[in-house]
Order: sequence, then C-alpha cells, then structure tokens
Amino acid sequence: MKWSLTDPGIYESDAKNRTGKTFNQAVGGWFAFNEGKTVYVNCPINPVSNKVEEHIVNYPHVDYNPYHLIHSNLWNAYIITDQAEQVMDARACQKKDIRNLGYFNYQAKKRACSWHYDTPRHKNIDPRIRLNPDWILHLYRIPKNWLQPLQAIRIHVEGADGVDGWLLWKNPSQFFPVYNDKVMLRPPA
Repeated sequence: MKWSLTDPGIYESDAKNRTGKTFNQAVGGWFAFNEGKTVYVNCPINPVSNKVEEHIVNYPHVDYNPYHLIHSNLWNAYIITDQAEQVMDARACQKKDIRNLGYFNYQAKKRACSWHYDTPRHKNIDPRIRLNPDWILHLYRIPKNWLQPLQAIRIHVEGADGVDGWLLWKNPSQFFPVYNDKVMLRPPA
C-alpha cells in the first residue's frame, strides 16, 4: 500500500515535547503545498509584539482559527492544528467551540482533507476527536536528549485499519527552513 502524509484523513501526532511533532506536520504541509494543495495553519497572534501573527511555517499558507473549520468551505486541503490540546481540551469538551471541532472531525474526510494535529498527551484531546483518527503517529527523537542536535526522527505509524509500521526521517535538518520552531502557541483567551 502506498501511503503519504498528504493523503486525506485525520492524523494525530502523539509524542513528548521537542520530538518533532510540529516539524513533521510542517514538512507534510510543504509536500502538500508542492502538490498544489492549500495549507491551513493555526498560526498564533503574538499579544506582546503589536498583535502580529507568528507563522509556524515558512511557505505560503492560510492562517485560520481552528474553531471556524466547520464553517469553512475546505476541500482537498492540508490542515495543521499545532498544540491541539489547547483548542480540543478534553476537560472543556462541552464548549460550543470544541464541539464544532468535533463536528469538523466527522466532516474532514468527506471534504478530502488531510487534517494533522499534535499533542504531547493523547488523553488531553476531546474523546470525540482523539478516538477518531485514521493514523496516530508516535514520534521518537534521535538522540533522545533534546539539548543535543537532532539527527533523525523515528515514527511509529498506527493505522485505524490495523496498519502498523515505521518511518524514519533521516537528516531532518534539510527541512528546518520550512518551519519556525520558536513560535509560542498560547491557549485561546
């Protein structure tokens, strides 16, 4: 079976901080952009520096608010929701905004979208969303010590249809220019 990060479906990246979750989503977005797809990214607005958007990726994309996905006319798009636990919080899943994200979760595949979200802890995500991904990507940093230069990222791919496999990003630094690892996402006000 041929598989790609840009294929339609729902992808959850589940790993510790500083293991390459955002990097993986950004590189997948770069591939999607080069395939002609529109890439949507939940870039934050910096409340300190003149309320300017801080871009997570360094290629053309559309900045979006995750809570508005259900109301957008997206088709065949690549969507990145960075730090998803902040907008899909399981403790607040009865809020209308989070329910709307759950509704989009049920519509994403119908719209041929490739929706990627990440979290350092799977159970922090609203159960209606966390129990519905097509793929869960478990990332492992090489070397494990995040203070040392990144050499590679091992990815355990767990598919909802029973597919189980491994990927290896060798020399990930070649893709560092596609994303900004210094962006600070803050919880919604």
